[in-house]
Amino acid sequence: MSETTQSYTPGTHPDLPPPTSTVGVVGWVRKNLIASPLDVMLTLLALYLLYLIIPPIVDWAFLDAYWTGDTREACAGREGACWVFIKVWFRQLMYGIYPAGEIWRINTGYVILVLAVIPLFIPNLKGKRWIGVFLLIGYPLIALYLFSGFSRGTANAWPFRLMGFSAIILGILALLPLLGVLRERSAVISMVVLVVTPILGLAAPSTWTSGMLRGAPGLAIVLAVLLLVLPALLLAAATRLSQWRAAVADNFGQLSVATAALAFIGGALLILSWDEVVFPSPPWALPVTMAMLVLATMSPWGHDRQAGLAGWLARFLLPVYLLVVYLILVGPPDVLNFGFLDWRANTRPLFTAVESQIPLVETPLWGGLFLTLVISAVGIVMSLPIGVVLALGRRSDMPVVRAICVAFIELWRGVPLITVLFMASVMFPLFMPEGLTFDKLVRALIGVMLFSAAYMAEVVRGGLQAIPKGQYEGAEALGLSYWKMMGLVVLPQALKMVIPGIVNTFIGLFKDTTLVLIIGLFDFLGMVQLAGTNPDWLGFAVEGYVFTAFGFWIFCFSMSRYSQRLEKQLATGYKR
Repeated sequence: MSETTQSYTPGTHPDLPPPTSTVGVVGWVRKNLIASPLDVMLTLLALYLLYLIIPPIVDWAFLDAYWTGDTREACAGREGACWVFIKVWFRQLMYGIYPAGEIWRINTGYVILVLAVIPLFIPNLKGKRWIGVFLLIGYPLIALYLFSGFSRGTANAWPFRLMGFSAIILGILALLPLLGVLRERSAVISMVVLVVTPILGLAAPSTWTSGMLRGAPGLAIVLAVLLLVLPALLLAAATRLSQWRAAVADNFGQLSVATAALAFIGGALLILSWDEVVFPSPPWALPVTMAMLVLATMSPWGHDRQAGLAGWLARFLLPVYLLVVYLILVGPPDVLNFGFLDWRANTRPLFTAVESQIPLVETPLWGGLFLTLVISAVGIVMSLPIGVVLALGRRSDMPVVRAICVAFIELWRGVPLITVLFMASVMFPLFMPEGLTFDKLVRALIGVMLFSAAYMAEVVRGGLQAIPKGQYEGAEALGLSYWKMMGLVVLPQALKMVIPGIVNTFIGLFKDTTLVLIIGLFDFLGMVQLAGTNPDWLGFAVEGYVFTAFGFWIFCFSMSRYSQRLEKQLATGYKR
């Protein structure tokens, strides 16, 4: 029996291939372009418009364009695009007026970032968590020193910078146990950082320590002693008396948040005042930061009533830390100035050599695409966690927390970004104490970050409201704490749902960086406008705008495509 006449029992007939007219290119054309008479008309109209638009653009941008030369005379009598303009100004468009001899530092930062990000895209690669920690903590510090460099006096100010960094790191470690992450490890790392920091700080310049306590102790030292000793006494009493220990442990969750916030603020203030810490008397930021270090280290310990290894380390290392801090405040005796602790003989020449190799580059010299990437990266990375916290606070059952978050969100969403930047640049310094100043770029970064965080909070809140109530009830039935419920059950689902909204906010933030021109920072678009006003290149701004638009499109399109890929990987779409 032939194939065409062969009979099959019901359900045993093999599947036949679909008609060729319904699959492939032919099928796509019939379905999308000529499915109906109206589709045919629209397709012909679109082809006609493309015929009118694309050939002139190709002629202007490629066929009739000028590519060689170094002056505007190379484009004399031009009919097409003069890409010589981009060629001549390319370095300024990429790096601003950053010194030519120091551009290797920016490129090195790019290479480190790319090498650190590539492993994150490798499936099933172990250790991605530590790569993420490096990108969030380690890389910003490396990039900060690479891009800004070291100012004069780095050798003298290094112990205080080290304590500022330690305050920020310990503040982050204080938050981890609150989120149910690395409880024991966080406390152990805190203890190590807490002791290593002041020991390295013993290498302080002798000119600073020699005049520290001439006459009566200053108010700053008295404050430091109180802030350092009282928490230690409270902690010691809590470990002795069970009822005190229970009370302290039950309230350490809220204390951790406050401690981390103080550590962030204190550490940031100290870092931002690097050029002002070298004085014959102790700066106010020093004792306050030391107190924050103690509180931030005690905080992870307080999450574990049994204490364990962290508790024993705290009992042993906290007195050692207090002793070392006292030596820093008072000044180490001469008997300790030996080996690597001898600042003048060993440590200071090392930092002096670093100062000469990586000199300071002021932020007004930053510009171009480099400045756009710095502002957008900081805004994107910092606005998401802040937005998540604000969204959770807006849905909190505590009226005070909810009111503060609502007021913050509505305030920042109620004003345009250009107003925020103007206030941060012009008005904010007027409200600061005399002698305390912040870099203009830092003020712009804070303004962009907080502005974007307010919008991000509403995006995240939409995701939180989309989670069924049963998810909350199920997590509570399992006995999960609030932070575990949010971190393990609610937020992973909510953030997956709002990936398009989050990426949309990121794209908007990336494009809004062009507004920093209003405060005198020349980003990618600002440098194009600056180059277009050059007397030697008047009339060539169109090429610069096209080049800038293409650059922005590349970054925005890449973020959009990556978000779509992420949605597919996480299966966030619900097909009906």
